[in-house]
Amino acid sequence: MADSAPIVGVAGLGKMGAPIARRIAAAGYRVHGFDVDATRLGALIGAGVAPAASPAALGAACDVVLLVLPTPDVGLTVALGEHGLASVGRPGLVIDLATTGPDAEERLEAELGRYGVRFIGCPVSGGPAGAEAGTLTLMAGGRAEDIAMARPVLSTFGAPIVVGERPAQAQALKLLNNILSLTNLVAAGEALVYAAKIGLDPQVTLDVLNASSGRNSATETKIPRNVATGKFDFGMDVALSLKDASLFLDAAHRQGVPTMVTSTVRDVLGEAVAAYGGSADLTFAVKLLEERGGAAFRWREAAPL
Repeated sequence: MADSAPIVGVAGLGKMGAPIARRIAAAGYRVHGFDVDATRLGALIGAGVAPAASPAALGAACDVVLLVLPTPDVGLTVALGEHGLASVGRPGLVIDLATTGPDAEERLEAELGRYGVRFIGCPVSGGPAGAEAGTLTLMAGGRAEDIAMARPVLSTFGAPIVVGERPAQAQALKLLNNILSLTNLVAAGEALVYAAKIGLDPQVTLDVLNASSGRNSATETKIPRNVATGKFDFGMDVALSLKDASLFLDAAHRQGVPTMVTSTVRDVLGEAVAAYGGSADLTFAVKLLEERGGAAFRWREAAPL
């Protein structure tokens, strides 16, 4: 990597941030990381990620900082708090990879702009597996010159798609994607509990659905890999999915958009959080439906419910 290459910081080294940081370092960039969990920092030192003691220290050391944080409030604190990124007058560019919603993104853009920091909204889709494989879909919103500067770094872990010139546009599109994905999962869960209840063969059922108009991301991936196996291990916390659904509903309500279906999806996720805890896997939403329905959709060799 040339000496002129930017030094990259990653704030948030959880299920998404850690593999993203590893991929950037593996591509030859100098990488610094920050996380409130010291064990996460320590685990990445061997992968070439230097630890930063605070968001301010991360900002002081880096030209570009990626935010991979769980909630809008955490993102605002890391970027704008007393010891936040903006307090040191660097970095030159902040890229928000999290799902924070349009309102928080507009505030981040405006507040960072007061410090002369450029900003891109770039939420990602593909989950932890996509982060590990470097196949994430990246929805980039911001000025063309900023996206062009960021593209080499972003391309180390995914494929950037330019959404528009405003960071909030990328967040709006990410919310649309997430609520559709969550709706697919909950609807497929209900349908496949019915299939299990009446004794349909799981493999035949999925083969037919995925060759027909009922196919979706849940029937193609999450159900066969993470539910029918009994593992419930997609890799995303159900509390974060509930947060994403709530962000969509808030944004839709402000626009006067009806949310009859997606309100129900949010309610199912909320019940899953109440039943299993927020750190349970997203696919526990289907486990909830199975337990309520008294039937489990499993491959024949998988462990019973």
